[in-house]
Amino acid sequence: MNRSTHAYVRVLGAALGLTATAHGIFEVRRGNQATDGHLLPDMGAFTLIANYRATGFCAMSAGVALSGWSLARMQSRRGAPVLLLLSTLAFLFGGGIAQVPVSLLVWGAATRTDSSLSWWERSLPPRARVAMAAAWQPVFVAGLCLAAAGIVLWLLVLPPGDRRKVGGVHYVLWSMLGCGLALLAATVPCGFARDIETRLRTIESLK
Repeated sequence: MNRSTHAYVRVLGAALGLTATAHGIFEVRRGNQATDGHLLPDMGAFTLIANYRATGFCAMSAGVALSGWSLARMQSRRGAPVLLLLSTLAFLFGGGIAQVPVSLLVWGAATRTDSSLSWWERSLPPRARVAMAAAWQPVFVAGLCLAAAGIVLWLLVLPPGDRRKVGGVHYVLWSMLGCGLALLAATVPCGFARDIETRLRTIESLK
């Protein structure tokens, strides 16, 4: 198992589940009322269920299932396909639109948790691979901190359902989330490099 990649998938999969659950909570708070359509711009979500309370409960259920699967079952052979299925359900039932690119990123990484990563080993020069492997942890932590700070700011200052004119807080929020997402994307190849280096060192030690 590629441990760095696996850890990345577990942490971000659980985080995606939490954000979907948060969307569901705010939707449930709107009560038993019909939505204006399938797109919920004030919630930053899409749903197939045109009722706030119903879609909120579904989003919460999908979010909890996604977090639980990511933490407990990602090591199974069906880890990546089920993660993609639960992420899709979370999106379709009001779990948030912004999580879609992150879900695809995490799913893509999940498909490589048991891969030999031979293409990456051939493509990355040894020095670059060593440097990327060393950068994995700080890049991952920085990305998580920025993304988490952006999400907390979103929940506390600009919660779903609260409409406001675009102002300075929005730009700060978007900047934090954008930078966090960029770092989390960069973490994937750094994790591959780290997993390759770990495997090569293990092979060398056994000779």
